[in-house]
Amino acid sequence: MTAARVLITRDPASASALAVLLRERGYEPCASPLLEAQLPSDVEPLRELLAEATGPSGPTWLCVTSATTVAALAAVAPTPQWGAALDAARRPSARHRTEAGEPALRVAAVGEATVRALREYGVGVDFVPARVSSAAGMLAEWPEEHPGASGAPVRALVPVSALASDALVSGLRERGYDVVRITAYDTVPAPADRPLRAPGAGTATTPEAPEEWGADAARAACASGELAAWWSRRRRARTPCWRA
Repeated sequence: MTAARVLITRDPASASALAVLLRERGYEPCASPLLEAQLPSDVEPLRELLAEATGPSGPTWLCVTSATTVAALAAVAPTPQWGAALDAARRPSARHRTEAGEPALRVAAVGEATVRALREYGVGVDFVPARVSSAAGMLAEWPEEHPGASGAPVRALVPVSALASDALVSGLRERGYDVVRITAYDTVPAPADRPLRAPGAGTATTPEAPEEWGADAARAACASGELAAWWSRRRRARTPCWRA
């Protein structure tokens, strides 16, 4: 009896762990990234956002909602040491601090995967929601109730996917933040003209990695019914989703 095939819509190098679980359950995994992230056609706004975060003129939050956003920041950064420069703004030095002596910049991350991506570049994190890794989860546990209590306006820099909802932006604005939303990347059908890989997503495969399919072959298999299912991840709920 031939094992039922399951398509993982990721590149094989990052699909190894899931492939192992599928094989343990009697499935034959294959992988193809049907969608890819790429930088927007105009990256200057993202460069300006990173420059503002690195040298804030007042109290500022940098809100990072995905590891792909970290990759986008790295792609437009002026130097390979951009992470160290950004992290320096988090420290109460003579250059980067508020009148109260606090760091001018604080960094918020949506979840542990984003925290790890930032740490790869030497950027520490000041806030990550403990319960739900989403915009709603960030807002529910947000550490400041009155961001402008000291009288100084508080900026919130939010680099996100072009497809991201305005939940975090709207929620922070309602709380009194001066919010700047910038498109960090677009999601397009593979292959992208300028593919953007998240930190840690290398191209080398391991013995556990599933068989790699080209995008055209994967789409044809989906259309023909050759696959038992395909596995994706709903963007908002961040939970596995099986579809026949």
